Amino acid sequence: MKLTVFQADKGDCILITGQGGKNILADGGMIGSYKDYVRPAMGDLSTAGEAIDLVYLSHIDRDHIGGVLQLMDDAVDWRVYDYQASLGNSSFRKPKFPRPPQMKAIWHNNFKDQVQDNSGAIEEQLAANSRLLNMNTLLIGEKKMALAQMAEDYAELTYSVKDGLQLSQRVGENQLGIPVNPEFDGGLIFADEAPPRISIGGMDLYIIGPFKADLEKLRQEWNDWLKENQAIVAEVRAEAEQDAQFLPMDEGQLVLSSMLALSTRLGDRDRVTTPNLASVMLLVEEAGKTLLMTGDGHWEDILKGLDRQQKFDSQDRLHVDVLKVQHHGSEHNIHEDFCKAISADHYIFCGNGAHENPNLDVLQMMIDARFSLPAGHPQAGKKFKFWFNSSVNYAGTEDRVEHMQAVKDLVDEAARKSGRKLHYRFLTRGSKQELDLTGF
Repeated sequence: MKLTVFQADKGDCILITGQGGKNILADGGMIGSYKDYVRPAMGDLSTAGEAIDLVYLSHIDRDHIGGVLQLMDDAVDWRVYDYQASLGNSSFRKPKFPRPPQMKAIWHNNFKDQVQDNSGAIEEQLAANSRLLNMNTLLIGEKKMALAQMAEDYAELTYSVKDGLQLSQRVGENQLGIPVNPEFDGGLIFADEAPPRISIGGMDLYIIGPFKADLEKLRQEWNDWLKENQAIVAEVRAEAEQDAQFLPMDEGQLVLSSMLALSTRLGDRDRVTTPNLASVMLLVEEAGKTLLMTGDGHWEDILKGLDRQQKFDSQDRLHVDVLKVQHHGSEHNIHEDFCKAISADHYIFCGNGAHENPNLDVLQMMIDARFSLPAGHPQAGKKFKFWFNSSVNYAGTEDRVEHMQAVKDLVDEAARKSGRKLHYRFLTRGSKQELDLTGF
């Protein structure tokens, strides 16, 4: 088994290649990074006559779905060109990007199927909130930063919802005709309703999340969120307009007053990132090698799914060859108990410093967990390696560069103190890193 870990901006994009030449594309990163770094590799696969046997989209966040949607758009453009060429239309321009490989199937939990009839209303509400929150030009300092971050979150989620709906149209019978969730009769992927294992060539895939009850909860949360936000936005705006009768405000002050109130009324922004909890998560096994693909899932859900698949030993532990660390190493998705239960030879961190991920505390937690293993633990004292799909070279903005430098400083110091039991590798040039498990 070989992994190709692409530079994916702040997102995830990994190509998994089995010993028999079967390929799984896990997520696609952001659209821009896909065009710059992943698209050429997809063209190389096509030129070599290879296919993508499965496009595995963990969830709809734009840093995962953006590149997948661009891949499908590329395939549509080439299909249109081929059709025009078959008609003898020599004036129709050939796409200026490589032809993507054939895609045999996609695993994708359609957002509309997850939330049922309210997907359009949710998209409209997210967009409206994003526009309102961006009208904060008169603010300074922490309040402006808080509202700007909230506006960015709303905007990204709006795009993600739209991308998810558009992807379903792209892969449908009227366009690309790529089978969606074929092992699940085209329905949603649930760990508790999945076959015991699904084989792609010599690779065995075990679904460890999400569970049906969690998706039902997600659906209810989304629909409740929609109702609450519609009511809150209208109520806060009405209150601000009423206040303006006693304290005259121009339109800009009225909007700011509304948004400051709304920022406190909406509460925890994590409520609008619940698609992370619906991440499709996999354990991949081939020829004695194991890979844990976690999407942006939560540590408790990962352990729950692995327990259902009976993958833990008698001490409730699991060692894998590779762990794709969940949610870019965010502190919200990882816990000390997870680090004690799951160990790996290779840890892949996807993130370029956006939202301060990979999180420094998470890195330290994982390092501490490895070096505090009891003497009888099978991995005690063994070497392990951190892989990063970015670095200060790719971070972009000043704050991200600063964070990635802090990440490097932390792991460099930890590696030195460990007597080089901890190894690490940042992506400092090129578009990708390759991890060939047959060589380890």
